[in-house]
Amino acid sequence: DETSGTSASDSSGNGYTATLSGSTSFVSGRINNGVKLDGSSGYVSLPTTLLDQLGDFTIATWVYVSSSSSWQRLFDFGFGTGRYMFFTTHSGNGSAQFMITYNGGGDSTQNLFIPNTTQSSLPLNTWTHIAITHFGTQTWLFLNGQIVNVNNYQYLHPYQIPGSTDLPAQYWIGRSQYSGDAYLNGIVDDFRIYAGCLSASSVQSLASMSG
Repeated sequence: DETSGTSASDSSGNGYTATLSGSTSFVSGRINNGVKLDGSSGYVSLPTTLLDQLGDFTIATWVYVSSSSSWQRLFDFGFGTGRYMFFTTHSGNGSAQFMITYNGGGDSTQNLFIPNTTQSSLPLNTWTHIAITHFGTQTWLFLNGQIVNVNNYQYLHPYQIPGSTDLPAQYWIGRSQYSGDAYLNGIVDDFRIYAGCLSASSVQSLASMSG
C-alpha cells in the first residue's frame, strides 16, 4: 500500500505492477490506501500481458465516485476503439455498464447493466464494491456483494480481445479507449483480477472487508 510515487505493486506476487499517470495521488482508501484520480488527466496503466489466457475471470474493486460524467470508465482494457472490455459508472442511458466487444460495439458485443432503478448509476461520495465474474457462457454483475444482473449468453472472453490487431494494448483504470470520454473522478482501492470465477460467497466476503 504505497503512499507516494508513480507505481503500485501487485500484492498477488504475479508482478503486475501498475503505473500512475497524470494527476493522481495515493490517499486513504476503503481497505488501505487507494489511488485518487482527478477526472481530467489521471489514470492507471496495467501491464500489457494482463489478459493473456484469461478466460473465466473475476474483476473486483472498491470505487468512490466523486462526480459523474457520461461514459467515465472505472476500467477499460483494450486495443483502441475496436476491441475492448470496460466498466463505466454512468453509460449513455444513465446506468452503470459492463461491456466486452471485438468490433467496437457491433454484433460481436455483450453488455451487462445495473438495472434501471433509482440507483442504476453508481452513487456519489460513498464507497461502492463492484465485481464482475464470468464462467463458461455466464457473467454476473455484483453491487456491494449482491448479484444485480446476469448474462447467460456471454460467449466473449478477455483472452480473445487482442485478436490479430497490431495496435498497442491499453489496459487502463480510470480512462477510456475513446478520447472524448470522461476520465474517472474518484478513488479506486483494492483492484483485483482473478484468473477464475469466484463464488457469490467469495464476492460477498470481498465486499465485507474493512481496513
